[in-house]
Amino acid sequence: MKTTRHSLLAKGIMVLLSLLVLIFAFTYSWYTDKPKVEASGISASVVNTSADFEYAIGFATSQTGGDYKHTDFTNDSSRELNLEALLPSDESDPTKTVNLLFDYNPIDLTGNGVTLVRPAMKYGNWSINTASRNYSIAEENAQYISFDLIFRTKAANTTISLDKDSFAKGNCETYSGDGSLLTDTASRNKNGKYGDFSTDAIVGAVRVAFLQYVDHGESADTIVGTKQTEYVNTPLLLWIPRPDIYLNNNPTGSSLREKETSGWALNTNVPFSQRFNLHSDAQINASYSTYEHQYYNVFSVGQNETPAIVTYNDAVASVLDTSAPANTNKVTFGSKQSLITLNHINDANNDGVPDDQYYYGKVRVRIWLEGTDSESRRALAGGKFSVSFHITG
Repeated sequence: MKTTRHSLLAKGIMVLLSLLVLIFAFTYSWYTDKPKVEASGISASVVNTSADFEYAIGFATSQTGGDYKHTDFTNDSSRELNLEALLPSDESDPTKTVNLLFDYNPIDLTGNGVTLVRPAMKYGNWSINTASRNYSIAEENAQYISFDLIFRTKAANTTISLDKDSFAKGNCETYSGDGSLLTDTASRNKNGKYGDFSTDAIVGAVRVAFLQYVDHGESADTIVGTKQTEYVNTPLLLWIPRPDIYLNNNPTGSSLREKETSGWALNTNVPFSQRFNLHSDAQINASYSTYEHQYYNVFSVGQNETPAIVTYNDAVASVLDTSAPANTNKVTFGSKQSLITLNHINDANNDGVPDDQYYYGKVRVRIWLEGTDSESRRALAGGKFSVSFHITG
């Protein structure tokens, strides 16, 4: 059964996108009502003109009437793509742009990236209502960010990868893991209500998924120009960018308000070897680990099966570099993982050679805040963060 639920919510979003470095910055405020969502400073630019592949952004919104559009392909470092003003490739009038975030009203979600849902919540949205089987399917670009990255190259068998220096950081951090989440005064909880730490630690709850479309041998024109909706049932990559952050809650009071505001402490530079038992009414799995992706599985095989928090074992967590000098720890993706190989072509004469010299492919990118994560709490209201993807070919 599906039902509509209120959000905990996010206020504000900034998205920066480039060919080799994709940066997304969000401002989140977690409340039980529905605050106004603002968007500003959204732009994109190519930072490497020597790249041997080009990219375009694929999207469909209410402003396109649900029709799928894409921008022109580019690797021009002098050109910018503004996600609030995307110009479809078939639009000759430069004033008729599309705002990817026109319907955006974000909400905390849970899932493996392919399926994202909002489960039924207890009064005040303090925790999941495990007694209910109700849920709502999340809406792309309304409750989370979702778009296609479409690639093309003239080199056969080019593989697109997420490279090792990809990272996420709180807005107050100069680099990921620099210690500012505990020392920056400007970004601390207002009036110290929850604790002496930065609200930018909300970055610990972010999740990123790259999804693969089911391949039916489509032509490149179909890949580029069609809104595909059939995904492989597991992500190409589900990434936990900041597992080194842990927001612990050991409330000292008995009332809901006391539990909400007392006992909060932020742990940073958490190593892979260290696990925490979470003492929060909002997190119902005592085996929670910051280096694992856990989500609420509202779907069940049988009607008598109780939904539960489950672990997605193939998630990739960033690496905390503890070999760096003191106070210079960095947290990065730490490895290089292949996403897709560009192999779709237009071949009208069936000679195996691309008619236009290009090989194509695309992936769906989804970015959300995982509601079961310990950092998805009102204690981090107003936090800001950015995610940097280093995409290589």
